[in-house]
Amino acid sequence: MSVRIREKNVEAFLFKKLSNLNVHCYKVIPDNRVGMPDRLVTLPNGRCIWVELKTDNGKLSVVQQLRHRELRDAGQDVRVIWSKEDVEKFTNEIAEVIKEIKNPLPIR
Repeated sequence: MSVRIREKNVEAFLFKKLSNLNVHCYKVIPDNRVGMPDRLVTLPNGRCIWVELKTDNGKLSVVQQLRHRELRDAGQDVRVIWSKEDVEKFTNEIAEVIKEIKNPLPIR
């Protein structure tokens, strides 16, 4: 029998990994729009990434899918993270983005 990871554990792991990168991760508590992603990650270059957290037994509701599409149609980056492994992939990508910001390629 496999042990199921709870969404709050994935969320705590995401927060810890991003904190280690000195990246801010805000809990989104919408007052007028249900279905908004759980977190907003802000990067040093002004880029923001909306993050929806689920676990392997979770699923996106119809309204969540609608909000994600609205955000993407507005040019926003929206990610769904399903596991701690997804957190690792996501934070590795963020680390690379930060490295590029700090060490841009020279202009030729």
